[in-house]
Amino acid sequence: MKFTSKRLATGLLWLLYSLSLSAQHKTVTGTVSDDKSAPLPGATIRLKNTNIAAVSDTKGHFTISVPDDNGVLVISFTGMETKEVALQRRSSVAVTLGYANTNLSDVVVIGYGTVRKRDLTGTVSTVKGSELTRSAVSSLEQGLQGRMSGVAVTQNDAAPGGGLSVQIRGVSTLLGSSEPLYVIDGVPVANARASLKQAGPQEENHIIMTNTNPLSSISPADIESVEVLKDASATAIYGSRGANGVVIITTKKGKAGKGKVSLNTSQGIATVSRKLDMLNAPEYAQYVNEAYKNAGFSDRDLPYSGTNGKLSPEQIRQHFGDGINWQDEIYRNARIQNYELGISGGNDRNTYSIMGNYLVQEGVIKGSEYKRGGLRLNLDNQVNDWLKTSTNLAFSRSGNALVRTAATTSGLEGGIVRGALNYQPIPYYTVDSNNQVHVIDYQHDRSVSQDIFNRFGASPLRYTDEVKSKQTVNNGFGGFNAYITLPAGFMFQARLGASYYDQLNETYYPRTVSEGRATNGKAIVSSSTYTSLLTENLLTWKKETGKHRIDALGGFSYESSMSRFRTSETRNFADDKLGYYSLKEGLSVAPTVTGTTAWQLASFIARANYAYADKYLFTYTFRADGSSRLAKKWDAFNSVALAWRMSEEPFIKNLRVFSDLKLRLGYGESGNQAVSPYSSKGILSGVVANIGNALVSGVDQTSLPNTGLKWEHSGQYNIGLDAAFADRFNFSLNVYQRNTRDLLQQITIPASTGFTVATVNAGNMRNNGIELEVGAAVFKGTFNWNISANISCNSNEITDLGPVEEQFANRLGAGYGLDAKPFIQKKGYAVGTVWGFVEDGIFQNQKAVDDYKSVQQNAKVGQMRYKDLNNDGALNDLDRTKIGDINPDYTWGFTNNFSYKNFDLSILVTGVQGNDVLNANLLNFYTLNGSGNIPKYIYESTWKGEGTTNSVIQANQGNTTSANFSRSFLEDGSFIRIKNVQLGYNLPKIKGISGARVFLNAVNLVTFTKYKGYDPEVSAFENANMRGVDLGSYPQSRTISIGANVTF
Repeated sequence: MKFTSKRLATGLLWLLYSLSLSAQHKTVTGTVSDDKSAPLPGATIRLKNTNIAAVSDTKGHFTISVPDDNGVLVISFTGMETKEVALQRRSSVAVTLGYANTNLSDVVVIGYGTVRKRDLTGTVSTVKGSELTRSAVSSLEQGLQGRMSGVAVTQNDAAPGGGLSVQIRGVSTLLGSSEPLYVIDGVPVANARASLKQAGPQEENHIIMTNTNPLSSISPADIESVEVLKDASATAIYGSRGANGVVIITTKKGKAGKGKVSLNTSQGIATVSRKLDMLNAPEYAQYVNEAYKNAGFSDRDLPYSGTNGKLSPEQIRQHFGDGINWQDEIYRNARIQNYELGISGGNDRNTYSIMGNYLVQEGVIKGSEYKRGGLRLNLDNQVNDWLKTSTNLAFSRSGNALVRTAATTSGLEGGIVRGALNYQPIPYYTVDSNNQVHVIDYQHDRSVSQDIFNRFGASPLRYTDEVKSKQTVNNGFGGFNAYITLPAGFMFQARLGASYYDQLNETYYPRTVSEGRATNGKAIVSSSTYTSLLTENLLTWKKETGKHRIDALGGFSYESSMSRFRTSETRNFADDKLGYYSLKEGLSVAPTVTGTTAWQLASFIARANYAYADKYLFTYTFRADGSSRLAKKWDAFNSVALAWRMSEEPFIKNLRVFSDLKLRLGYGESGNQAVSPYSSKGILSGVVANIGNALVSGVDQTSLPNTGLKWEHSGQYNIGLDAAFADRFNFSLNVYQRNTRDLLQQITIPASTGFTVATVNAGNMRNNGIELEVGAAVFKGTFNWNISANISCNSNEITDLGPVEEQFANRLGAGYGLDAKPFIQKKGYAVGTVWGFVEDGIFQNQKAVDDYKSVQQNAKVGQMRYKDLNNDGALNDLDRTKIGDINPDYTWGFTNNFSYKNFDLSILVTGVQGNDVLNANLLNFYTLNGSGNIPKYIYESTWKGEGTTNSVIQANQGNTTSANFSRSFLEDGSFIRIKNVQLGYNLPKIKGISGARVFLNAVNLVTFTKYKGYDPEVSAFENANMRGVDLGSYPQSRTISIGANVTF
């Protein structure tokens, strides 16, 4: 009996306990399907305002345990409308989701949070990761080209792994970079290259020979979405970091459900998009002879006269044909291989995503190549009902074989591209007493005389084959987030982020090139590192009651960064075998240059979003930044934005025209601290002086302190209109004005101060612009056609320069035998305005020369006449005027996406209109003194006698490179480019494979332009004040590739 009573008591206790649990949690089951009754596997079912969630299975079924059977379930699925379902004590529900109007319902990532696109009060443009994948691009910035209004992406250097410039709504500063802030998975990432350049020396021997791209370490396949915050009401949350706009990159996360393996691979061939038509060997001989004749040389003294052992142009054709086309020698068909592997999955509490990539990209110039391997890990863990964590780790390593191109090169040859264009097409030869011609291969015969080498220099092939230069980069990134759910709608977030970047450059110049000839070989090894540590603590609060919705946050951020560099140089090697692998072999060792810089940024952050009836939206943002770079360290930045969803008003609703109509107004402020870390201080540098015949070491002050150096401020107004019609057509129109004051810049000061320049706040600038983005679903059904288009117009003006009326932005051609200062910054004009002399035709005869000799003292028959604009009787710098502008009138992009059954086709066309390109190669070509090759069109247009032409001067051996800079060196840079075309086919279902797609892709397929250089999209200098310069730049390539996307 006791035994029975004990068992009965135990059973009753378990029954009561079970009933208690049942009273605390209810089990709810259900199904999720689309509007055609097809089950939706992987849909997320979440109890509103909690972290309790479940995921539907392959049949759309789900089970969720809830503490309150009167709660509300929130059901969501990618590409579908999110639906809320009140349980009302039900234990089973059936949910049908309709397809979302993705243009309005998509969640957009903004600074420190997300928001539905329909609730945006600021200006944000978005590109999905799927669009980048469908473009088969090798870098993120390439994928952004032409896809967003107000975002100008320019290929600075088309070398593999080369850098691109991203500029949002024009230039806003005169000092430092105009690049936006990049935020990866919530962690701001500095432009490591810019930071290293501030730390390291800038002498020619130490600079990087091919511009690298710090974001090239990110594979486009890793990206879920890219959001670009453009107006200050959106960027103000980042304070000074967001002065030039913000690019937020979200990488792919794992999704609950069955594990997924994805493999993307492509193989392609790249070729130079065009070659210039240069003079061949006999044409070159004829041109040089003409230049010598016009300089007064007799036939006997002409280089190709047929006397004194020399060959005539006709004999050159007989012996050498067309001679050497150096472009054919240096360019090649380059192979590109890309592999991307992703593994993801998880359950309702833990998800994971592992992504790896490997890229091999040969350059179209021989000797150049880029290799990159990367690994990324994203983990999300719902630890319990109140704690969630996320971890993001990434590492990449790249190796870059570099070649000398663009503005990183000085000397006789001037880089590989300039060398291929300028180098004579006639092989070096001698003629013996029997009139036999002997070609001397002085390009490879190291015993040739110094006289021959000094006259002709090294051919481009010696630079591609014998100069060894490589760059190795390691890039690491890590982020950890902890989210703690608190009562009453509060959440605390702690974030720790770290980034690491190191770069090793190794270069050796052998005796066979100019840089190594005089020094018996020269080796340069430089290393740089950049580290950054970020800590952030945020408290958010979300509350929804009735028609009111509030979303607020506040917090603190602290970032500490450091850069270090070391450069070593050794000369005078016994031979060229070991090069930079053994610096000790060199007998002449230069002192090692080292340096370290460090800086910090502390910030207080606050933002509040308020919505009433989903109709009236309000956002206020505040950020206070303190920077160690400035003397006046702290400043505050505010922004406010309002939006009115007019489509919710009855008088608009009743029209039944708009599915959405929203008016946005915003104003915000941001700052800029883009100066070197110690610009406000007087820097002391070590020196060695000879005092009393003894070397004494000490210190010397090398910069002028500025105790008043403060933030550069930008205030931006924005008015926008968003509209959607019948969920098929939408547009977004934005008009803005950005005013920048207290410009940070370096001005020239009197030498009597003991210094030459000072960093100050002086001047103001204004940018005005208009942007339009349009999207339409033209056809839906078996055949689908979607279009998206954008167009942008920005106008820049310097409204004040402080103590000066005008100043040179920089010198073009220093070290290249060229002397031109075409970029002048002047009140009332845009940054990028080109100044020069105005041509007034050719001096056709001696009388014309004599009549103008008092004005242009070096005037000669057959040479260019320039206007004396100020009528002072002399030609000088006062006669320079605006002759061009590198800023475009507008830029645009147009995308068409088609699909029919298993086929899909995507076409992206981009265009730029109204900009000039400064073709600095013409500074050599138009010298026309016979010292190097020139394009055929220039030679055919030269002045050959009175009345023959009035635009191109006479070929004359006496011409110099110091010709006055004029409109002749500018060309129309407008272009229309079929940027990307991809044709894809989805294979029929294969057992064991979720999906398989093959594609054919073309990049830079066709370009329509009047520009006579390689490509109008070029910028040889990284300086934002000197954009649009072509100076032997690495040419763009056309790439054709095939590939496959497979999912298991």
